Order: sequence, then structure tokens, then C-alpha cells
Amino acid sequence: MIVEQTHFYHQDPGVIYQILLTLSTQILGYTFAGLTRQWLVRPSSMIWPGTLMSTAMFTTLHDEENKPADGWKVSRWRFFVSSILHGYLVICISLSDHLINTFRNFLDLLTTTQRIIFSSGASYGTSSQAS
Repeated sequence: MIVEQTHFYHQDPGVIYQILLTLSTQILGYTFAGLTRQWLVRPSSMIWPGTLMSTAMFTTLHDEENKPADGWKVSRWRFFVSSILHGYLVICISLSDHLINTFRNFLDLLTTTQRIIFSSGASYGTSSQAS
């Protein structure tokens, strides 16, 4: 707001005004967040779908108890490391598939170019005139 006041409205607010404006907007924001916390923050259904994965991972890593699920008892760190390695493995497979397809397209281009050159009937190094 202060930048708009100085650039667009050509006002020159003082330093005290800028500090008080910044503090008052921050205090109002924290006040409204505190008043609406029971409806917007506390219910677990209010977790955004984009952050649900990160929230589940951080909760799992920082939780003190490690309950077995369906007979599986894997430590949190082992699960974390295996998921990180799985992510890198998927990236490597995707990259290798891309490189193989690029190389295959390059070979197809070479063979097509060779077919065009050799099917044109041009012979190099010999004379085509009869003597």
C-alpha cells in the first residue's frame, strides 16, 4: 500500500505512518486468523489437497509412535528413504525412456536420409557417359 501511495498517488507518507500502517495490518490479519481458527484451521477437512501429501509425510516423520499397519512395521526413516529413492528411480526411468526415443528418432532420420540418397540412382565416383 505504501508503494502505491508514493508512486500512483504521489503522496509522501512519513516513517511513523508507514510503521503504524504495517503493524495495524499485521495485527488485523492475526486477529481475524485467531477469530476464525476454529472453523478454518482446526477441522482436518480444511487441509488443502495440494498440501495433504506434505502434511501426511511430516506428521508421519514427526510422530512419536510407530504403529504396525496390516502387520507391516517399517521405521519412518526407512519409509522416507525408500520413497525418496522411488521418486528418483521414476525420474531416471522417464529420462532414459526419453533418451531412447530420441536416439530411435535420430536413427530413423538417418535411415530415411540414406534411402533417399541411394534410391535417387546417383552413383558417385563413376562416369555416367558412355565412351
